Amino acid sequence: MNAQRTDKVDLASFSDEELEGLIPQIQKELETRRKKSRQEAYAKMREIAEEVGMTPEELLGIGGGAGRRRRGGGKGKRVKMIWQHPDDPEKVYKGGKKPDWLKELAEQGREPLKVEHL
Repeated sequence: MNAQRTDKVDLASFSDEELEGLIPQIQKELETRRKKSRQEAYAKMREIAEEVGMTPEELLGIGGGAGRRRRGGGKGKRVKMIWQHPDDPEKVYKGGKKPDWLKELAEQGREPLKVEHL
């Protein structure tokens, strides 16, 4: 409640119809305030994420997909898997279209190295 307001609304003085009429107004005002709070929170998250070179979704670990898994039984931070060529550490695969070297390893019956990257 506003710090300047010291009196309470006497709801007992309202008729049933008046009280019923207030409900939609109150719900609309609460939804407007919730929406504003969410927008402010998202703006703060975006600012923090940009400071560390991430998107808000990456910061929260939202939108996982191929190459992502959870540690600790689905709790905690998300970990992105990076695949590395066993003979050439400069060759890495982080997702998307598979590179030729990864296909060649598979044809040879070999597997790339798994490298966890936060």
